[in-house]
Parts: sequence; structure tokens; C-alpha cells
Amino acid sequence: MANEHSITLKKTRPLPSQTNGEVEAVNWTLQREWTYLRPSRPNTEHQVGPQPFVGDYDYAHPHTAIGNQPPASRR
Repeated sequence: MANEHSITLKKTRPLPSQTNGEVEAVNWTLQREWTYLRPSRPNTEHQVGPQPFVGDYDYAHPHTAIGNQPPASRR
């Protein structure tokens, strides 16, 4: 399935692993803000994936850690 969607799988480094913590932070954000806080919707919408959420999160959602700017403003 990863190949069908041009997804590159990467393994985290052995302990101590900062990379694994970064991945877990992304997973937690997706669960908290994309899955659990959205109103109940048909399962088909969740199967589409988080692309609309990620676009909004990167380009419109202000982040206090970077001066209330969206992450895309740092590029």
C-alpha cells in the first residue's frame, strides 16, 4: 500500500531516539485534532485521509511557538 501512494517507509534510530518522539508527536496531533475533535462523519471521509486537515494545519492554523503563524510561513 505504501508503494501505491509513493510513501517512503523509514525506521527510527536505536535508543535514544529523538526521531521516534517526533513521529509520536505527529501521530498524537493527528489523533487529537483530526480524528477526535471532528464531528462524527461517515467512515468514507476518514478513509480519504488527513490531506485537508494537513493543508489547513500547515497553511492556516496559527502555532503559538512560531509567533501565531502557520508552519508554512517559515518556508
